[in-house]
Amino acid sequence: MAFDAPRHGRSRYRLSSHLALVAAGAARQTAELPEARIRGHYEAAFLTGLAHDFGKYTSYVQDYLNSGVANSYKDHAFISALWAAYLGKEWGLPARLQLISFLSVLWHHRDLGDPEKYLLPRRKIEEDWAALGEDGRRLEVAQKQVEDLGKGKREVARSLRCAARWAGNLLARRGLPIPISSGYCWEEALEAFLTSWRDIYASLFQLYRQLRMQNDDLSPYFTMLKIFSSLIDADKLHAARLGEQERRFLPPEAVEIYKREMFNKREDSHLNLLRERIYQNVRDRVTRWGLEHRFFTLTAPTGSGKTLTALNAALLLRSQIKERHGALPRIVYALPFTSIIDQNHEVLAGVLERTLPDFKREPSPYLLKHHHLADVIYRTDEEEDLGFNEAALLIESWQSEIVITTFVQFLHTLIGYRNRMLKKFNRLSHAIIIMDEVQNIPVE
Repeated sequence: MAFDAPRHGRSRYRLSSHLALVAAGAARQTAELPEARIRGHYEAAFLTGLAHDFGKYTSYVQDYLNSGVANSYKDHAFISALWAAYLGKEWGLPARLQLISFLSVLWHHRDLGDPEKYLLPRRKIEEDWAALGEDGRRLEVAQKQVEDLGKGKREVARSLRCAARWAGNLLARRGLPIPISSGYCWEEALEAFLTSWRDIYASLFQLYRQLRMQNDDLSPYFTMLKIFSSLIDADKLHAARLGEQERRFLPPEAVEIYKREMFNKREDSHLNLLRERIYQNVRDRVTRWGLEHRFFTLTAPTGSGKTLTALNAALLLRSQIKERHGALPRIVYALPFTSIIDQNHEVLAGVLERTLPDFKREPSPYLLKHHHLADVIYRTDEEEDLGFNEAALLIESWQSEIVITTFVQFLHTLIGYRNRMLKKFNRLSHAIIIMDEVQNIPVE
């Protein structure tokens, strides 16, 4: 039996293909984090990608995809989230990542919410579901879906095995480890899940309460955002039939080259001498202190060349991070007003045009301007721009080496809960953040 994923235009993917590509995509994005393999984040990202549409194996979803007629049991997020939690425990992930896997899959089509609205203690799960309102309805739907999956568990297990094998092969081609053994018995795992799903659900309530008592820092929050962002970004990219853009090289000396070509014959006025002194001081301090410092501040008057100075510092830091950690950080330049963004974009585009021979032909993978009034254009080839929806998706997920954006976009990504905003959170791994005119952030 063949299981389908949703259509994209006239094309249709098999569900196993979609799960494989999302699992590999989420894991690949997470692999850029230096701590990913130590803490299990890599395995959790792979697991959530493989599990996120598990509920679409039910006949309820398959009938809906083929007929377009809705039914009462087609919602797939909750049962898929339970399957993710089961696999997390089965694969030996830490308790925190089991819960995060559950929540990431549960909310992968919506904004992040309050876990307590979706977690129930065992005593309630064992009560009369008719008396539990929305919670009882969720349990009733899950039970129906479990019964339905049991009827075709052999075919479902076969499809899951194909998805896991294909995802592993995709990662292996990039030199990344395969998180699950090729000999893993999916039929046994599926059988165990179908008979124990209520216990799995009850255990999540206990995990959540224990973790709330143990942790008083922000690490669970940021871990959640990393896994969630990697999942939804990979899912949306594949649903739109778009691939991850290849990373691009930015020469560390780009600003130096630009300055030599543009300002070599500039007069030695007081303002120009001030600009050069500021530029040299910042360059020397970044070169000397480098990665020993996480924060740098620059106070200088308007017109003193802060844009070029900041870009040069960011390029130097990017080179140092690449050399020490092997990661290639993006540069996010955040500003308060769209008018300033347009000005700075023009300056940065001028630098890249003079130092990158292919920048004019395909500028977007190098430099993006992202705010609500910006043109929705993503250009990777001189002959053809991507369509509006495809371009919007790549822009909103910050698929570029340098992104110029607003404080609103940046801060709602760093400390937000909106699905649309968080799909680019994973791009902030090792990112170099420039916050210009930071005094314009309202104190309140």
